[in-house]
Amino acid sequence: MKGGVIRTYANGDTYDGQMKDSKPHGQGKKTYASGNTYEGEWKDSKRHGQGKFTHADGTTYEGEYKDGKRHGQGKYTHADGGTYEGAWQDGYQHGQGIYTSAGGTTYEGEFIHDEFHGYGKLIGIDGGVYTGNWVGGVRQGIGLQIHAGQPGQEAYVENGEWNNDHLIDDHGENEH
Repeated sequence: MKGGVIRTYANGDTYDGQMKDSKPHGQGKKTYASGNTYEGEWKDSKRHGQGKFTHADGTTYEGEYKDGKRHGQGKYTHADGGTYEGAWQDGYQHGQGIYTSAGGTTYEGEFIHDEFHGYGKLIGIDGGVYTGNWVGGVRQGIGLQIHAGQPGQEAYVENGEWNNDHLIDDHGENEH
């Protein structure tokens, strides 16, 4: 990095960039002995501001950091191709975001601590769609599930109140 310092640490990590009080501060790139890299903004030796972290397996996060944690807006891409793009708080998917699995299932909605939580829409690879409330990663509360018709089957709809990922019948019991 032009105008930066190159430092090699005892553990095998290297840092190339701006420093303040002998700590990474400003723009810089750190290459970890593990093969992971981070390039972006630093504050007092912590990732802080815009940056990109790349794991040795190809997993990446590009976005905002605060005090060394993913925080703000960013995109996480898993090595298998699955992605999450949206809000982060203290290192967790937290707030509005879109998750797409490597297989093609997509969820768009609210997250709390890396789980579907709040109002959201899940579209399965089979074409089925659930729109409604989530708690702790499962359907909970009012929601609408549209099951796509498979070969030899009719499409059908389940609408109402859900408890622990199951539709509740008229008597307050799980239907499944």
